[in-house]
Amino acid sequence: MNKPCARILPAPLRLNTVCLYSTMDDAIIPRRHACPPCLMTLMKASNTHSIDRAELSAQQRAACRAALFTVHSPRRLNLQAGTRNYELTQLLKAHNAATAAIVTAYNPAGQKLPATKNKARHMALSAAIKKLKLAALPAERRSDVNSDPSDEAFLVLNISGAQAEALLTEFDQQALLWCNQSGAPELMVHPLMRQRGWRQASAG
Repeated sequence: MNKPCARILPAPLRLNTVCLYSTMDDAIIPRRHACPPCLMTLMKASNTHSIDRAELSAQQRAACRAALFTVHSPRRLNLQAGTRNYELTQLLKAHNAATAAIVTAYNPAGQKLPATKNKARHMALSAAIKKLKLAALPAERRSDVNSDPSDEAFLVLNISGAQAEALLTEFDQQALLWCNQSGAPELMVHPLMRQRGWRQASAG
């Protein structure tokens, strides 16, 4: 049997001290014992929430467009697709960022997952952002003002369109919030969903 990965686990995942994942044991090592890179290997090997099998109703599409996003910078900055926000422009200028994107790894393809799995996915997203060598601020996504709990997310600074689309695909998300200094935030939807005729939210 292959030796386990043995990377030191981040604090939120420390049910064990090190990653126990082995390529020979992907069917039996629980995901809670895997570090973020190995977790992504597991998710790709047994992805049951793929966008390419997701069929969204008109109500689900409307919910995506109505989602609310909050950035903690450290004050709360509330954003929504199609609504320009002066504070967002100032925030991006302060960080010398021409672009940004709010992305989450929670609930792939819109399928609700247990909190422990979503937390592990969030840690994997954090690792993916660090691999891109991009700075990020904590954020969250809500389906509406009354929804609770929210989905943990990141505002990723100076991300390119190609990098944002890659994160959408890697983490099986229906959409992210694309931001720049000159216009209103808008939805960037998964490429497969664009192929099916999804119309992106207007930049306003």
